[in-house]
Amino acid sequence: MSPEEAAAMSRQLGRPLPSYIRMQLPPASEGQPRLMFAPGGAPLPLYLNRHGGHYECAGYDEDSAQNHSSVVCNNSGGGSGDIGGFSGSDSQWNNMRDCVADMFARFNVYVTDLEPTSGQYVEAVVGGSPEQAGMPWGVGGVAPYFCDVIPTAVVYAFSDMYGNDMQGVCETVAQEISHAFGLDHEYLCEDPMTYLSGCGDKSFQDVAASCGEYEPRECSCGGSTQNSVQMMFELLGPSDGTTPPPPADDREDPEVTLISPDDGTTLDANTTITIEAMAIDDIGLSIVELQWDYSDESMNCPGQGGSWSCAKSGTRYTWNIQVGEGARTFRVHVRDVAGKEAVTEDRTIWLSADGTPRPDDNEPPSVSIASPITGARLPANDTLMVVASIADDSGIARAELVWPYNDGAFPCPVEMDGISCTVDHNTYTWELTVGEGERSFSVRAVDLVGNTVESDEVTIDLVDGAPAPEDDGNDTIDTPRELSCGDSVDVDVQDADWYVVDAPDGNRVTVAVGGEAASDISLVATTGPLASDVVADGGEAVSYWASGEESVGVVPGRADLGSYTLTVECTEPADEGPAAPFACGQVGGAGALWIGLLGLLRLRRRR
Repeated sequence: MSPEEAAAMSRQLGRPLPSYIRMQLPPASEGQPRLMFAPGGAPLPLYLNRHGGHYECAGYDEDSAQNHSSVVCNNSGGGSGDIGGFSGSDSQWNNMRDCVADMFARFNVYVTDLEPTSGQYVEAVVGGSPEQAGMPWGVGGVAPYFCDVIPTAVVYAFSDMYGNDMQGVCETVAQEISHAFGLDHEYLCEDPMTYLSGCGDKSFQDVAASCGEYEPRECSCGGSTQNSVQMMFELLGPSDGTTPPPPADDREDPEVTLISPDDGTTLDANTTITIEAMAIDDIGLSIVELQWDYSDESMNCPGQGGSWSCAKSGTRYTWNIQVGEGARTFRVHVRDVAGKEAVTEDRTIWLSADGTPRPDDNEPPSVSIASPITGARLPANDTLMVVASIADDSGIARAELVWPYNDGAFPCPVEMDGISCTVDHNTYTWELTVGEGERSFSVRAVDLVGNTVESDEVTIDLVDGAPAPEDDGNDTIDTPRELSCGDSVDVDVQDADWYVVDAPDGNRVTVAVGGEAASDISLVATTGPLASDVVADGGEAVSYWASGEESVGVVPGRADLGSYTLTVECTEPADEGPAAPFACGQVGGAGALWIGLLGLLRLRRRR
């Protein structure tokens, strides 16, 4: 099953599925090495990489020692991929590693999480998410596949897709490594080469099983059955009980130093900057990476990505990075071949569009989810639209939809398989393909200075056959519905609603709600999307002096409250005019903490 087919099936089943990409190696006469393996020699190392790294396409050159991987050849990031590391605990890692070792104990291989310093080895990258390798969401793992052993293959098990299911990660690692040995999928639930579930923990079965995913089919390399145990005995040979070689005699920790730029430096925005570091070790370094907090990216050296490159000259490492605007925090991390690590101090630079230094901004952005809201019942197995309002006085550097169901964080703007997001002024709109059941999510934003905020979680229910929501067109402050003095409107609660009142300047405007939903509704009157723009807030009514710039937001606590009636009253001012900018539901000044127009004391703040 291809990665695209696995992703589609994953969305239906609600769990990640592994896959493979079939390699077509050229004839030896074309000058390409044939990556074959002769059984009976020294055990083949299976290196489980928990640190991730940068992997590049080099055509047919599948080379674990050089991080050359055919899997990333079609990645939109330029034929390369930056794969995140394993995010679980040491205990989880050790349990998963031991599980994989047990899986392959019968065969002429050994499992290690220390990278070999020489010779052939299969590398299983355990960590990250499928999008980082150019795979669609839902793919749990992927490997190159050829009808023989690829002894220098790089395979992937995207552990972020599995949460705390270490048995699932172990079985995916076993399947992807075995694909690199030439094994196909099996229509046998008890074997890790299967897509079937519900039969307990899996192990390689010494039986002739049909090939296939959800129904039997012919095997990709010929025949109609496959015995995974006998096939690996033939391809690899049996284990002779040889103890894995000891790690290198590593007496010194690695050393790493940042050379430039200095902490607090102001550099030009929207250009290419250079970062330099020096790193040494007594037996050799396996990872030198710049950790770039802004995009949560690790830039391995030597290597390159879509917007960066790095070159090594002796002990000096030089990164060139295309940057935008705002604060950027980074550090350099190194690991030697024996697993010892070192990391520099954090440094933060300011990327300025006009040469001005970093502003004194300690307030986070305003973030609020407009639609859907908690309690909504929406169609399952359909496209869900999430609308949020995000704004900041210094500017937004990054916004993302946090989707705990699959540990996802989807940026905006974005366009990928199964999810997209667009930005229109302060309105951010995600559209994603969803399954069935309860889902919780939030929206997170970071401003140019680095202040961060995340909305409260919204919980919805995706139900087969539920009616699609109506698009009322006034979910955010950017698209309010126009009302006039004296209007009265009845509204069925569905999500947040915004209104603008066409009232004469200087009139006292009172907007009130009544009806069954009124007791769990908050209102806010504001001249813009920021905390300093709020002129009034209240429970069932707000009043303000009209200036022609105010909008009023109606914020239900839940989507299942019923309906409300909204009324607008306008009164002319007395001769002496308004005594204050506002009086009803008064906010304590421009510094009042109001994170998100639709959040109103419901949001949590983090920096």
